[in-house]
Amino acid sequence: SLGQTLLCRWAEPESMDRGFEHYTVLYLILDDGRSMILVPAELEGMSKEGITIVLPTSGYAVGQRRSRRYPCQGIDVELIQSGFLAKGKLIEFSPQGFRLQVKPEPSCSFRWFNQSEPFTVHLNYDGQMLFSGACRHVRSNCDSGEREVVVCPSQEVFKRFKNKQIRNTRLKLVPSPTLSFMHPLLRKRVLMQVENISSSGFSVREKREDRMLIPGMMIPDMVVSFAGALNINCSAQVIYQMEEEEDVRCGLAILDMGIQAYSRLTHILTSAIDSNAYIS
Repeated sequence: SLGQTLLCRWAEPESMDRGFEHYTVLYLILDDGRSMILVPAELEGMSKEGITIVLPTSGYAVGQRRSRRYPCQGIDVELIQSGFLAKGKLIEFSPQGFRLQVKPEPSCSFRWFNQSEPFTVHLNYDGQMLFSGACRHVRSNCDSGEREVVVCPSQEVFKRFKNKQIRNTRLKLVPSPTLSFMHPLLRKRVLMQVENISSSGFSVREKREDRMLIPGMMIPDMVVSFAGALNINCSAQVIYQMEEEEDVRCGLAILDMGIQAYSRLTHILTSAIDSNAYIS
């Protein structure tokens, strides 16, 4: 707590085997993904195992991002542009873009990478595609080997299927169905309320500063729950996001669903339109 000592252990103790006596402490930096807090810290002791600091009674909030950044682990990355290929890991993401750590394949060089031209980014987890889309370069460091590259998806709307002459009816059900899924990039369980639903997809709302859905992102395993009594499994993809006042509305298209699950969904929606209708 503030006003007391804090003991921290090095994340990579092998790098602090020697020379730590030449370092001092200026600030403790706390980053929650949206804002950063600087806490002036008084050094009490430092060794190769860790560091002990005395916390003051107050700190300083420095800036605030438009939306939260989320750290990631275990997400594989491919950056592709006209024969250039770099592979690596996803470090973090926000609704505006991705921060990648990539290294060119042995047969390629960053000299081939044209930052002013579009390129494609693939995100995979355990061999499963989670995102594939055109991106533009925002910034990167100048290392010739491994680089940190910040990119921004250039597509705001993904047209997954051909346009229909007659659009499926969107319904607002009461009580609202809920979505439950493992976030593909965060690897954490997420619950969301469905705003409207049809036989081909649904829409949800997120708070602008805490949104975590990105157009183009695929969700391999999702459960749609109706009043906690009926669960329907499917896979889906985020196909658009639209800012509305303080919220952001996101549309998701159903990619795959079992025949029995689709029949149950159709029955629920048809009954909501006309209680006298029945589909077997």
